[in-house]
Amino acid sequence: MSDNYISRNMLSSAVRTEDRQWFDVVEGSSKRASFRAAQVGISKGDGMACPMNATGNEISFNNVARCVGNIREIFESRLAKLVVSFGQDAKLPAIDAPNFASLECDECNSVMEHGGPKQVKERGVLNCAVFMDPRYNVTMTSLPTLLGVKYCEMMAVAIFQGDPARANITFIDELDYSAFPKEFDIVAGVPYEDIYDSGIDLLGNMIPTLPYYYHDKYLYNGSWYKGLGAGLACVFDLESMPLAAILLAVHTAVVYAQRQGITRDTFGNMPLIYLLGDSLTFMLRDVVRYAGNYDDIFDEALAESDGLIDRGWNSVVAGSSRAAQSPIFYCDYSDSCGECFFYEELSVFLC
Repeated sequence: MSDNYISRNMLSSAVRTEDRQWFDVVEGSSKRASFRAAQVGISKGDGMACPMNATGNEISFNNVARCVGNIREIFESRLAKLVVSFGQDAKLPAIDAPNFASLECDECNSVMEHGGPKQVKERGVLNCAVFMDPRYNVTMTSLPTLLGVKYCEMMAVAIFQGDPARANITFIDELDYSAFPKEFDIVAGVPYEDIYDSGIDLLGNMIPTLPYYYHDKYLYNGSWYKGLGAGLACVFDLESMPLAAILLAVHTAVVYAQRQGITRDTFGNMPLIYLLGDSLTFMLRDVVRYAGNYDDIFDEALAESDGLIDRGWNSVVAGSSRAAQSPIFYCDYSDSCGECFFYEELSVFLC
């Protein structure tokens, strides 16, 4: 989705499939501990002593940064002269996001004439649910809930030429992952990893788009922790793939606007899009005119929220080529990576 064509040979560790506890130790040491240390500025040389003669049976991931260093230190200490490093003032991004390439099309049919989009068009309203996961104690005024509402309205704006009132929003606190709820066209606020960890065949049920928010806090064994919690995404019935394509363009639009410095006042600088048909040519401009850019959405939702959940690490990486300059993990850090599978309709492997 960008002009950069990069070949990556990603290396990883492997453990026995039946040894889940050992997997957690390896995963926690290599990704969570060293990555988190880089985020909060903990380094090998900040005065913390490495316990050379540790006793006891408890595992402490704090010793990763103390004894070996954070991911930035580990990476840079092993660089050759010709490899690009993080740089002195660079921040390791928690979330990378797609960028627009060419939006031109010689012959593209309108997605509004098929499947889910056609039903929405004929009905005249987008039925959208916002999932308030009880595990995270979110309410009607929580930041994740308000963000879900905004993404529902942005979808309505895109489909109905700037009319957010066409989004009929329902709040739910239960979701059966075995079957997409047919009374809705889209469900926002669904933990991304839950779809893959549910043990249900993804292709037979629902498909998520990119996560648009990662919880600032997450709950484990009754205690709250700061950091990268569950990634929230919008999900669709697999039979309504064109709706997912529209949402992906909507999400990418606000990211693109943020990178280009485009606001509501300058929404006309957004590109026209021809990939989804003539009826949606102006959708990117409509979305930014209504919602603003990525920062606008967060700042306004946070101001309207109860303030109990913060923005956390959610921000747009400046520059679409950043992923080529630093080591990137292609999953979030709460085991949301699903297994690869062969998608027969497209004849490709999806991961």
